[in-house]
Amino acid sequence: MIKKVVIALNIIILYVFFENFNIFSQNIVENSGISLRIDQIIFDNFPNIYAYVSVYDSIDNKPLHSLLKSNFTVYADGKEITSNINTENFYYTEEPINYSVIISSNGLMSGFPIEYQQKACVSLMESLREQDRISLYLYGEEVKTIFEFEKKNEMLLEKISKVEVLGFNPRLYDVLIYTARRLCENKIKRRVILIMSDGREVGSKYNKDQVLSILSEVNVPVYSIGMILMNKNNLNRLASISDNTGGGYIYTWNIENLPSIINILNEQIKMSYLLKFKINKIKGDDEFHQIEIRVQYKNKEARFTKNFIAKKIPIPIWIKITLTLFIIALFLALIILLLISRKIKRKKIGISNRKCTVCRRRMKDSWDECIFCKYLPVKNKKKY
Repeated sequence: MIKKVVIALNIIILYVFFENFNIFSQNIVENSGISLRIDQIIFDNFPNIYAYVSVYDSIDNKPLHSLLKSNFTVYADGKEITSNINTENFYYTEEPINYSVIISSNGLMSGFPIEYQQKACVSLMESLREQDRISLYLYGEEVKTIFEFEKKNEMLLEKISKVEVLGFNPRLYDVLIYTARRLCENKIKRRVILIMSDGREVGSKYNKDQVLSILSEVNVPVYSIGMILMNKNNLNRLASISDNTGGGYIYTWNIENLPSIINILNEQIKMSYLLKFKINKIKGDDEFHQIEIRVQYKNKEARFTKNFIAKKIPIPIWIKITLTLFIIALFLALIILLLISRKIKRKKIGISNRKCTVCRRRMKDSWDECIFCKYLPVKNKKKY
């Protein structure tokens, strides 16, 4: 009898558990949404704008591949852009991506943390396309460059394996600014920073506000993977930098997940959308303005705002050269017209190219002698 009661209770417990599990799962599906980020805005050719936009599932962080132009709405300084918006899946544009990977190699990271950061870097490199480039930096008390702007190749594996500990005080802000500036040395427009860190910051020359200002100026998003080694509050620093620069942030308590997480972030980068549009209602003034992009998908909406600079349109060099040549040609034409006009007037009054052999003044063809030499006083005659 007791056994039957115990079996019945177990059945009831299992039933309640699975019912709750199903309800929980349904709530995830029903409440799950989408997330949107504007990774990067290219405004060098303002008013023509390129915006790289990541749209992904809020639960599993997987990118959404099937969005259309009609799913997106774009606003500039609060006003909807009604002109044509060209939407492409970035992966199929075959544009290159310039990756800068940062490994945290301070003393607390020695051993497994560095080992799995190395594995994550290898995993990222193996997923690169032929046109992509990758750089690797270490940071602790100093910043060290392992390689820069390299194509995918097996020789990099040996370099990745030679990661060393660089002191105990991680200078997070310094490495971000150094890396961002190095990225600007390369001509590839699509560029990202990928950093693995516990978020600790000790002894940098720069502060957070300066970092965010410079990253905004050079237009580089920071994707980050947070790891807990000491205090989880440090991770807020890392997440804030990613959020403010348009990059993604994922936290893991298990460092063995680093390779898979870096692949998730890379999928968001590669499978983003490229939106091309023209802003007609803002004049180039070299000031900051704001773009907001909204996406609607299956009755769900997400939005993101990011600043850009409305650059003044410089006069192209070829136009400057053309204008200069035109002005020179116009000046020469006026001189020629003036000479022709003067010659025509002289011809009307009978003056040709005949000149006096003494004073060298022009004479009329009808003159037998130079009247200038005949009637002008000797002191007024010109000597040649």
